[in-house]
Amino acid sequence: MAYTESNGWAKLKQLIDSTRLPGSCTRLGLIISNKTTAGESKKAAGAGIPTRVIDQTFFGCHSEFEFTISKVLEEFSIDLVCFVGFRRTLSDQFVNKWKGKLLSAYPWLSPALSVERVLQTKLKVSGCTICFTLEGCVPGPTVLQETVTVQTGDTEVTLSARMEDAQQRAVTKALLLVASGIVSLPAGGSIHWRAQD
Repeated sequence: MAYTESNGWAKLKQLIDSTRLPGSCTRLGLIISNKTTAGESKKAAGAGIPTRVIDQTFFGCHSEFEFTISKVLEEFSIDLVCFVGFRRTLSDQFVNKWKGKLLSAYPWLSPALSVERVLQTKLKVSGCTICFTLEGCVPGPTVLQETVTVQTGDTEVTLSARMEDAQQRAVTKALLLVASGIVSLPAGGSIHWRAQD
């Protein structure tokens, strides 16, 4: 499994620890960052996790950037990728090559429900969504959602902090679901849940 993120070392360490639990069906095999100064990558390397920096500004075109990502993923025999804090548009060619192996984390339950909008409309619940990545900019089938109760007196800062914690929990759960084969995305494009014993 490869992980791309920009949410801080504590949350990344939580993911690393969860993949090292006895009986875990996941192994964090690579962390990719697009920033050479990302402190998380340096700490991950210190924890024994391979890291690579792939900065889009170093490439002449987007296809070269994606080719490099694919090459690095193949080099490390990665079979599942989770994008967290990665806000670049991926080409249909790249997504199709890795279809069913790409997950994206979104900091909302619905695209219309940003933290600011949740507070403006006085909603009682917010949350995040983990879904498969498909062609285009529209999120694919949802693997799971994690909710957060909006508390009286919440600000964008306080709600966002709890949202980040919820997102990390959701990422960990979603990776386990997909890595274990409980959830998959067959060629037809409809999400499949395997019956559990």
